[in-house]
Amino acid sequence: MVRHSLLTWFIIVFTLFDFGLKLLNRIGSTHYMKTCPGCGSNVKGLSACKYCGRNFSIPVTAPPQPQQQFPTTSPLPQQPIAVQLPQKSFLAAWLLSLFLGVFGADRFYLGKIWTGLLKLLTWGGFGIWYLVDLIIILVGNARDNNGLPLEGYDNQKGIAWGVTGVIFFIYIFSWCFIFSIIAALDPIYY
Repeated sequence: MVRHSLLTWFIIVFTLFDFGLKLLNRIGSTHYMKTCPGCGSNVKGLSACKYCGRNFSIPVTAPPQPQQQFPTTSPLPQQPIAVQLPQKSFLAAWLLSLFLGVFGADRFYLGKIWTGLLKLLTWGGFGIWYLVDLIIILVGNARDNNGLPLEGYDNQKGIAWGVTGVIFFIYIFSWCFIFSIIAALDPIYY
C-alpha cells in the first residue's frame, strides 16, 4: 500500500513538473525573442547572431550602408532552404520495443526521454504501456520527438507482425506448458 501511494505521488509530481517545463519553454520562446538587425533572423537570448555573426553587445557606430537596388524579378526563385531531418528507423524502434520495451528503450530511441524514464521506472507501465507502445509501432502510428513518422514501415510491417505474433505465441505456449507441468507434479494447487 505504501509503495502504491509513493508511486502515485511520484507520477503526479513528475507530470506537474513536466507540464511546468513545457509551459516555461512556450512562454520563454516568445518573450525573449529578438530580431537580428543584420540579417533579420530571430535570435533568442544570444549576444551574437548565429547566422551572420553580428555582435549585439558592441554598438554599431558606422552609418548604415545604402541598400543596393536589385531587380524585382529574380531569375532564381527565392525559397527557404529546407533542412531534412533524419528519420528514425521502424525496424530499430520495433526491435527495441519488442525486446527492451519494458525498460523504455523504444522511447529513448525515439527521443522521448521523459516518458522513457517513466516507462523505465514503472517497468513498462506494469506491462500495459509496453503492449500499447508495441501496438502503436506495429500499426505505424509511432512518431519521433520531431513528429516525423518512422522510416521503412511499409517495407517491413509484414515481417514485424509475423515475428511479433510468433514470439507472443511461443511466450503464451511456454507459460501454458509450465503451468501444466506444475499442475501435473502437484495437483494440490489446481
